[in-house]
Amino acid sequence: MWFQPGILRRRLVLAPPDVREARGDRHLLVWGDLPHWMVVDGDLRGVLDRLDGKLPLRRLAEDVGQSPRKLARIAGRLVKLGVLRDPQAPAPVSGDPPEAKIENIAVN
Repeated sequence: MWFQPGILRRRLVLAPPDVREARGDRHLLVWGDLPHWMVVDGDLRGVLDRLDGKLPLRRLAEDVGQSPRKLARIAGRLVKLGVLRDPQAPAPVSGDPPEAKIENIAVN
């Protein structure tokens, strides 16, 4: 998957997850309104937590020792999902509420 070169210059923020749960080095993050969930390791969780809109993505990649290209690919997907957003961009207009929300999450 290709990424937009400009994404590395953007200062992105993480939409606060509705649920955060940890088991060892695995972290469950759930956004009920999107709806989206993912399980990440401690390293990616640390990177996501640092996305506060203060640093460009390229600088953050350098600070945490990650490949800018790899981080750009991940960030591009999360921007499309609404998990990451540009704080300068206007807030998305919400349409009709979803028919069903995530009520229960079971982790086996």
